Amino acid sequence: MHTAIGPFTLEFWKEGRTHERRSGLRGTVPEFGEVVLTAPLPLKHTPGSVVSEVRGPSIPTAVFETRGIHTEATGLPTLNGSTLRVGDAMVYLRRNRFGLTLRARALHFR
Repeated sequence: MHTAIGPFTLEFWKEGRTHERRSGLRGTVPEFGEVVLTAPLPLKHTPGSVVSEVRGPSIPTAVFETRGIHTEATGLPTLNGSTLRVGDAMVYLRRNRFGLTLRARALHFR
């Protein structure tokens, strides 16, 4: 299945103070309606992990999450120790950062 997407613009937004601060991008995509990317979610709601999510009325919620000791030093999710969920399904990520070719180093979704 392939869907052609028309041009759209996402605007930066920010709300809240200190520990409850949320920010990201939001806008209207003609084919899908209002889309909101929140990156990262407040740490109060996701202790021990860094989580970003995409939501919209006509798309499944996509959640990208990083867990591990390195999350204390990063502000956004990284590929190390990450998981991706789209709706209720888990998307398996695999990469070989030491691969010799671009294809070998690519991020593979299954």
